[in-house]
Formats: sequence, structure tokens, C-alpha cells
Amino acid sequence: MRLKRLSMPTVVTSLYRGLTSDCALRTCARERIMLLMTSVFRPVGEGGDWTRNGIFEKFHESDLGIAVGFADAARELVRHWLAGHPNDGHLLPIIWLYRHALELALKENIRDAAACLTGLGADDKELQEGVLDEWLRRDARHKLATLAMRLDELLTRLELENLPTETHDVLHELHTLDPAGDTFRYAKVWSPAHKRVVAAPRPETEHVDVGQMSAQFEEAFMVLAGGVATLLDNYREYLGEMRAESETEADWWT
Repeated sequence: MRLKRLSMPTVVTSLYRGLTSDCALRTCARERIMLLMTSVFRPVGEGGDWTRNGIFEKFHESDLGIAVGFADAARELVRHWLAGHPNDGHLLPIIWLYRHALELALKENIRDAAACLTGLGADDKELQEGVLDEWLRRDARHKLATLAMRLDELLTRLELENLPTETHDVLHELHTLDPAGDTFRYAKVWSPAHKRVVAAPRPETEHVDVGQMSAQFEEAFMVLAGGVATLLDNYREYLGEMRAESETEADWWT
């Protein structure tokens, strides 16, 4: 069930309620309210359609959830294209949205797989949350091939199947064109080989079947966001149940 979206007056009233009589605090509150009312990110005004409000899921966000949003956005653009509204200006945004969705899904899978190994008793330093996040930020960054390789290593340690060849093929082709995550965002990118800014790499073919391309991206994304993510979620749930059962037995014997 979706939460009801608040109108501007409701938000303003809730912000102002309960304020102390301290003049300085009241002044500060008024300034914050005025800022909210003129902000780009303000809610719908009084009498407006509250269903137009978007809600930031600040306390429930995950990389996988954001990945699903990027994939949904790409899907909508493709649906519009295939409904008889082709637009070459949408081609790069479609590719980038799918690419970023795949990257985020890989990173979430890696975190979940590492958590499963830790739950099994593995004490490798690189599996620690802070160390892993630093590796993702500084070493892996936006490199799809590096992320896919790391995920396969973790899945192997968990005695689970590696990513399908078809998924690797999609990730490898994207990585070859866009190892740093900027190829489909800019017309020109920095080339380490040439040591200068050059035209961003593009696929060799000039014409792309958007429907077929999207289908392959969708399949790869569903493997990561649906298959692997669900498998690891079930794995963690199983570990939790085993841990709880073990603790119950220990309590029984004491």
C-alpha cells in the first residue's frame, strides 16, 4: 500500500508545529519553511494533485532498489520507442540507464554474497563491510568486468553457480566499450592510451535494433536483480534460521 503523498500546506504545518517560543528558533524555522516552498524539490502546492508527489525512500534505499528504478526508466523509453515513437536522442540514455542498473545490481549482489560468507564464519578482511565498500569505491568503481569477476569468486566460495555465459557476454561487451562508466554519458571522454580527450567509443554498427538490445539487457538484469539477488536473500534467511536454531539448542542445554 502506497503512503499518501502530502501537500505543501500539510508539510509546512507539520514542520511548524511544536516549535519553541524562542524567537531565534522561530526565525530559523520560518527560513527553512520558505526555503522548502521555493525549492526545486518542493511538494505539490495547496489544492494540487497529491499523486504527483514523489517520495524519497531515505530509510529503505538500497542499490538494488535504485537499480530497479533505472531499469524501469530504460524500459519505459524502450516501450515508447517500440510503440512507434523512435528517437535517436534516447538511444544513449537507454543504454546508460541499463548499464547503471546492471552496475548497481552487481554491487548489491557482491555485498550480499560477502555477508553470506561472513555468516558462514569466513573472517577474510576483504569481506568486512567497510573494507568491501572501500574496494567498490576505489578499485572496482564502474568496471563491470571487475565486478562480475568478484561476484563469481564469491558465488564459487558459497558453492553456488556462477553467472551464465550470456550474462557475462552482455557485461563484457558493455565493459569493453565503457570501462569507466562515462562512455554513454558524454560525447567526449579522456583516453588513457592517447592521453587526451577523444570521441567517446561507440558500437561498430551504426544501426542498433533497440528491441533486441533491450531484451538482452533485460535478461542480464533479471539474472542479477531477480535470480542472484533472490538466491542470496534466501541464503541469508537460511543462515539466520540456522543461527536461531543453534542458539535455541544452546539455551536448552544450559
